[in-house]
Amino acid sequence: MLLWELDQPLRDLTAITGFETAAEIYRKSFAATRALYETTRSLQLDANMHPRCSLYLAGEGMGANELLDEKRLRSRAGLPSVYLDHRILAQQFGIIREAAILSKGAAEADPILLSRGFLQSAIQLGARVYDGEAQEFHEMGREAVVGLDSRSVVSGSFVVLATGYSLPSLLKLENHRITSTWAIATAPQSRGVWPDGVLIWEAADNYSYARATVDNRIIIGGEDAEIVEPHQRDALIPVKSATLARKLVTLLPRAEPTVDFQWAGTFGKTIDSLPMIGRSPGCRRMLGAYGYGGNGITFSFLAAHIVMAIIEDRYQAWFDYFAFDR
Repeated sequence: MLLWELDQPLRDLTAITGFETAAEIYRKSFAATRALYETTRSLQLDANMHPRCSLYLAGEGMGANELLDEKRLRSRAGLPSVYLDHRILAQQFGIIREAAILSKGAAEADPILLSRGFLQSAIQLGARVYDGEAQEFHEMGREAVVGLDSRSVVSGSFVVLATGYSLPSLLKLENHRITSTWAIATAPQSRGVWPDGVLIWEAADNYSYARATVDNRIIIGGEDAEIVEPHQRDALIPVKSATLARKLVTLLPRAEPTVDFQWAGTFGKTIDSLPMIGRSPGCRRMLGAYGYGGNGITFSFLAAHIVMAIIEDRYQAWFDYFAFDR
């Protein structure tokens, strides 16, 4: 699910940063989602990428009045969103909720094919790939140096740290949190069960998110918890999967909840839902990109452009929104 909408609603982000800053952050995310789609198409990557609308459902965090406020702020920011009341939502999508916001500009893709496609494109442009665990990081004069577990050393004018939720020891970030999430994929559904190919998620702190696949399965995820250890996370897969199957039936009573696949994953996020992109604290030649939350692929695309601009000495004021020391 490639969403430009953030885990932090525009109205909540406005309360933290003020409207103009919050609106610009949202517009940057919207532009990154569009650019990611266009870049994937221009490189002719076979990633099952398709443009989609997102459907943001009222939940325990936001009712109809709060969603209407959110929509008004989005319109003021120039973002393409439409408010749906209870009646229209039921008629158009067959979903019984208090209200929803329907937004253009999202997309879906197969993340494995997308990652492989971009990696192969980078290799064709001259990137070199080394298989090894990075264990040591330091700067020496005009070089940044990374030591691998194979005792090999990689050095360059700059090093970009993008190691997911696992932070190198030189980074101690109070804003960073580690969260696990669970997901299921159902058996193939009969046609017409999923409404118009939309990407669905909820206005709630611990929201569920769902989409259909090209072979008519439904993927639904959520039930997030701050669990770090893989064995503890994976032990909860059966219980979390059963909960997600029940939530799917509540959302779409016509859906067949038989689970064909179930899994879990871990990711990093931040307190304010914004990524940390830029120079690593105390380091000139070490740059980092962390804390992507629910917008991981969109923010990683944005991070690539920010990091490149910093390296080329093309810093812009809005980069500060995502700085490590903000």
